[in-house]
Amino acid sequence: MRLIVTALIVSFAIAAAVLLGTRADRPHTAGARALPQLPAPDASTAQRLQALRAVVRAVPGRADGWTLLAAAELQRVRETGDLSSYTRASGDVDRALQLKPGDQAALTERAALELSRHDFRAGLRDARAAHRVDPTVLAPYGPLVDANVELGRYGAAERAAQAMADRKPDLAALTRVSYLRELRGDRRGALDALAAAQSAGGQVAESTAFVSSLVSGLELQLGRVPAARLAARQALHVFAGYAPAEAALARAD
Repeated sequence: MRLIVTALIVSFAIAAAVLLGTRADRPHTAGARALPQLPAPDASTAQRLQALRAVVRAVPGRADGWTLLAAAELQRVRETGDLSSYTRASGDVDRALQLKPGDQAALTERAALELSRHDFRAGLRDARAAHRVDPTVLAPYGPLVDANVELGRYGAAERAAQAMADRKPDLAALTRVSYLRELRGDRRGALDALAAAQSAGGQVAESTAFVSSLVSGLELQLGRVPAARLAARQALHVFAGYAPAEAALARAD
């Protein structure tokens, strides 16, 4: 279950790199409308959703706009637990793939959505398809790890996680390394990986709180109750009312 949640950590970044970068689809018609104001990097998820809905209304033919909107909807699920966002995210990513079949960012986003819905085989299929588009791109590695773990293909998961960490040892990669170590019974090694993930930092406060919640769980497994309680409280300091941190604190108490 932990990796299903982790699968969404990079969902916003996957699409943001496309929409804000040079690979964005540009309308080929003369006098095409300019994009509305994009959300600032430190915008809340609600602000992102509002801004991105304006983007797709203004430029509905851009696949990357729909992909980025799907990512923001998935982030909203992580933050609020409102599963209705899954339905909206599904429609958004389907629209992106209608506009640009085989798009790597959209396939990666759909893989994350499928994993969150426990459709692990579909998630693996889309993650593999996204990876084949350009194996040098990092984003599909996360869903590849997650899908292989959930399907019990631990060797494949470890190889993908190692490749991911070798390319960029960020929060998304290191949380997956941590979980694979935990599955092997190496709780202290898992904590070391989470400490590195905390140092790497996340793009949104919720990601940072998520890692602290994981630290709390591992500390509790090691019988270190005060440390587990402290990590849970740190998560709640970063992201007030965060459900996984509340649950971690309850277990520690």
